[in-house]
Amino acid sequence: MPISSPELVVVGAGPSGSAAVASLVRHRNVNRVLWLESKTFPRAKPCGDAWGPRGIRVIRQMGALERFMAGARGAVEALELFLPDGQRLRVPLPTPMVVVTRRHGDSILRDRALELAGSSVKIIEGTRVLGPILETAPEGERVVGLRTNRGDVRARLVLDASGASSQISPTFNPGKSDPDRTHSACRTYFEGVEGLGKGIELYVAEGIPGYFWIFPLGRGDGIANVGWGVHRIWLEERGIKLEEACELFMDAHPSIRRRMSGASALAPYRRWILGLHTPDMVTHAPGLFLVGEAANLVQTATGAGLPYALMSGWASGRHVAKALSDPSLEEHERLRYHRWLRRAFLRELTYDPGTEISKLFRTPRARRMDWGLRGVAAAMGLVDRLAQSLGAGAHQLAGISSAARDSGFQEVRGPETTRED
Repeated sequence: MPISSPELVVVGAGPSGSAAVASLVRHRNVNRVLWLESKTFPRAKPCGDAWGPRGIRVIRQMGALERFMAGARGAVEALELFLPDGQRLRVPLPTPMVVVTRRHGDSILRDRALELAGSSVKIIEGTRVLGPILETAPEGERVVGLRTNRGDVRARLVLDASGASSQISPTFNPGKSDPDRTHSACRTYFEGVEGLGKGIELYVAEGIPGYFWIFPLGRGDGIANVGWGVHRIWLEERGIKLEEACELFMDAHPSIRRRMSGASALAPYRRWILGLHTPDMVTHAPGLFLVGEAANLVQTATGAGLPYALMSGWASGRHVAKALSDPSLEEHERLRYHRWLRRAFLRELTYDPGTEISKLFRTPRARRMDWGLRGVAAAMGLVDRLAQSLGAGAHQLAGISSAARDSGFQEVRGPETTRED
């Protein structure tokens, strides 16, 4: 390794790692930081590509917003939830989201973090972390370094921002990748999708713990990020492949098949696993901070992870800075970081509107429900929560229910876009 005895090793150059490095150098003059990344940039990343206002706020704090927005393919102004009976419920987002591919967005954030850090941070791409190096200490097992494909490296602290594929987090969260704690998802880009607007489209189907999505890329050429995600344990218990779940969504929503009939895929589908957050997730250990998806900071219902990656990365930087400045403060700063995560995210991350969806369709009477005003009222909390987890801050959503009932929230009817054959 080119840096001898770094004081900090950061693993992962995605949004959470870049935000952590940028925050760290803002809060402390660092001089020996090693940044490891398994891929070579620029690189693609399977994701929905939608960045919400809370994540954008961190990007602005990093000083990267102008360059980041240069890659924006359009603003997302509303969330549209398509229900199993063919109705569409639409709520305007308090602050628009933007669609930026991860290939562009992640590269901009990485480059900005390196600009801020200067020569104090050395990044090495193509480096796979194989696991932590542990030693017994008075406070228990302590992370003192990492094993990599390039050899071992030791450091005072490790910050793991390597996402769902983390080789460090499972040591402290052995159930991190269990089927009952994960979603399977896949996505690709399609050209020629009919009827795209400026709304994120989410389709739910009765009895399926997941959703199908269409995220427009906003260039007026019918290009969209199309994919679906389903709880892994549901797939395994029924012996259903992820590809077959797509057909189930299309059977429940024939309009998807109709709108996609003339579209063509621009690339093969890419699959990935999303680790869902649970209250017992370990977010730190002696010598270690976990951020973003390495700590399973992924919303249970929507699979949204970008706002939590950026916000946890930015928050971790200030706590790591203090821990590096005074080793006696390390445990205190780890606990402060953990408490901040729970206070900021826990209720939101573990909320599962799938429970409410199942209640809505549990009885014959509910299945026959007229999705008029009663349906809107029943779905209001669900849509609000979905909008929040997709990026709108809680303070921005404080008045959305009353305002939406007055004017913005719509139960959209009409044979062209909402009633399915």
